[in-house]
Parts: sequence; C-alpha cells; structure tokens
Amino acid sequence: MKTDNSTRNSAASNVSRPSNNVSTTRTDRSATVASPEVSRPADSFARTAQTTNIAAAEAPRPGLQREVAGVEGTATAGATARTRNAAMPEATTGAAAPDTAGAPDTTGATNFAPAMTQSVEGGNNIRRGAEGPAVRELQEALNRNGAGLQTDGDFGPRTQAAVRDFQRQNGLQADGIVGPRTLEALQRSNGAAPTQPNAPADPAAPTNPTAPTAPADATGFVTGDGRVSSGWGANSAQRTQQAEALLRANGQWPPQEGRAYAIQIDQDAPPGSASQQDRNSYARSYSGETAVFRAENGHLVEVSGDPMRSASHPGQFRSTASPDVNGDGRGDVAHIRTGVYDYSTRLGGKGGNRYNPIDDGQFRNSARDVNGNGVIDGSEVDRNYSASAIQIHMGNSNSPSSIGCQTMPPNDYSRFQQAIRSANTGGQGSFTYILARRPNDQFGANPY
Repeated sequence: MKTDNSTRNSAASNVSRPSNNVSTTRTDRSATVASPEVSRPADSFARTAQTTNIAAAEAPRPGLQREVAGVEGTATAGATARTRNAAMPEATTGAAAPDTAGAPDTTGATNFAPAMTQSVEGGNNIRRGAEGPAVRELQEALNRNGAGLQTDGDFGPRTQAAVRDFQRQNGLQADGIVGPRTLEALQRSNGAAPTQPNAPADPAAPTNPTAPTAPADATGFVTGDGRVSSGWGANSAQRTQQAEALLRANGQWPPQEGRAYAIQIDQDAPPGSASQQDRNSYARSYSGETAVFRAENGHLVEVSGDPMRSASHPGQFRSTASPDVNGDGRGDVAHIRTGVYDYSTRLGGKGGNRYNPIDDGQFRNSARDVNGNGVIDGSEVDRNYSASAIQIHMGNSNSPSSIGCQTMPPNDYSRFQQAIRSANTGGQGSFTYILARRPNDQFGANPY
C-alpha cells in the first residue's frame, strides 16, 4: 500500500452557507479497509471547484432570523438517504396572481433593471452570494415594494429574506432565488411589462427538429458552488435537468459531445457536536447517490437509470497510510471538497479495479480530519492539504471502504462501470466527475 506521507497546508478560500433537510442514515459497524489515498505536494490545477464563501454582509432584520437561518430546505424527519426531493421551478402556491387587467404599461419594459433582466433572461438566476449591478437593481426593485434594504449590490441574508417575502406575496415558491417568474413579478410590481410574457408560440415560426430543446428550469436546485438543495429527482427527466444545472454552475457548459459525466450528490456530514454513534453511522453508510450521463447533441442523456448508492467521505476516522499533519501521532484522513475532477476511463493503474484521477494536483485543496472525529469541522474547514490517489472504487456491501476515495457497494459499482462505458461514446480517455453536497437528512446543512 502506498504511504500517504507528504502534504501541504494553505489558507482555504471559500466556505458555502447552509440549507436544511432532515432524515436518517444507515448504521453498519463493520469496519473498513483502507484504500491507497495518499497526499503529496500540490500541482497547479485550475479547474478544481472550491466552495463559495457566502459572507453575511447584511445584518438580519428583526423577525427574519428564522428565515435566514433556514435557507432553502425544510426539515423532514424520517426520510432515508434515497429520498427523492428535487427542487424544481418556482411554482405557484395557489395564491392569486398579480392583477394584470387592462393594457400593460410598456413604457418601462426595456428600462427596468437592465442588468438584472439580462442576467436572469440569460440563464443566470440571482441568488445568495451574488454581487454587482444586477443585485443593486434587485434591491432597488424590492425597496419599491417596501423592503427597506441597503442598496449595496451584495446579496446577503437581508436581501434573501426580502426576496422570499416578495415571492410569498406573489404566490411563488419562496426559495429566495430570482429566476424568470420572480423577475416577471418584479417587473409587474414596478409598473413595467414583462419582457418575456407567457404568450403562445408563433405557429408560423420556422422550427429545427434537430436542434436540442432548451432544458426545463431547475430554479432553486443549485444553491451555491458545490451546493444543492436536494437529492436526485424521482425520474430521468428531473435528474437530467438537475445535472445540466450543475454543469452550468460549475463552468462545464456546453458538455463535450460523447463524453461521460458522473455526478455524485452526497449529504453533508453530521456536525462535530453530534454523538459518536451518529458520526460512526454516517462514516459507515452510503449517504450519497451517483448518476451517469452522456453528452449528446448539446445536452445530457442519463444512461445509469436509478442512481447508484455512493459515498464521498472516508469510511474510517484514522489511517496509518495517511500523513500526520498535526503531529499527534495519528494519520489524518483526507476529505475532498465539492468540485469538478477528471478521471481516466481505464481501470487499473494504482490498485486494480479502480478509476484513477488524471492529475493528482486536482486534490491540492482537500481537507483533513486532524482531530479524528470523522467530520470536517472547526478550523479544519479553512485549511487546505494536498492529497493524491483519490480513486473511485468498490466498497463493502453496506459501508464505504476508503480513507478518502469515492466508493460504492459492489452491485452499484458494477452498474457504474457499465454506465461509464455506455456514456463514453466519444472514445475519450477521461470522464468528468462532479461532486455536490446537500443538507444532511438528519442534521441539516454542515458544508465545507
């Protein structure tokens, strides 16, 4: 087994803000076997995505603290790791639609919030953590509806709470994200006619049957870099929408024709304050799910069917094959961060029936569990370490077998291998792996 004995430490740049959700995890106390994840000095790799630091630049307003802390999810006790809870488009709640009787006032249609309008209509919804002219225009529009925000161009917790209030008042899903429906409601409430009214298509307009259709709106699913609000959807159409939203959010759009894309959505770990039993249960459970897609005609096609059970976290707390980065005499296992990674489509190399990374430099910003409690918490979140040989491989039937690799149960791993072969129609030597995390079913959000 390769010894994990070199590492590098630097200040982490980013941490994303939480959302909420609740359920149970599977407990299996069968121990795991260490796999050869090792650490070495970092190489340059510009594509590795890092979690976003969404600083709370605005102080919460009185009476809105609960909304700010809750973010997108709602705790739902009793759900399992395979619960389908896809966040789909901004949906109406049955409330009355805004009054649009009479001829619309079009005088301000092209002048209302041009930066915000261009952003949303271009497919870039505006959410917590955004900043700039589009956010300033959003704040001004909300203030004309009585929000009382500081127009600083920083989408912080008060702006998010104000967006949610506005959405509720207009019968929209209160997810705090400005998408097409929220933009239309803002336009109407500010006396401007919507620039994209819901009108029927022109029957005389020419059509191109070979052109890819635009994907359905997955507003509210991606909540930040590496962060999603829910697990995979209940059907292939929903999962494809979610996958395309993740590619866009991670700078991978448009997809490369004939390329395989493997996307894992795992749950956040429990907090360090959780009981030893809960932390053990998480470490020894497949808390995530992985789906595989093929790029075809400018869009994604799911080839894996029902997602495979998987885990992005180590199956143990300590390992002699990991470096002792804090000098306490015990090896500190690696946890990779959410982001985009390239893996070889060929099995073998380091460890046999495993997929190996194209470049170990991709993992230069990994975290290490220096206190050995099974999760990344406290100052561990803000420290980067290099790691290498972070593979994708088979684990035990009921628990991961890893000190940092991405693992699946044997049957799921066999399906994964077949899916990668089926998806790689372009004959490329690598496939794209994207890791995203969502709130823990039992404890809610605990991002790193």
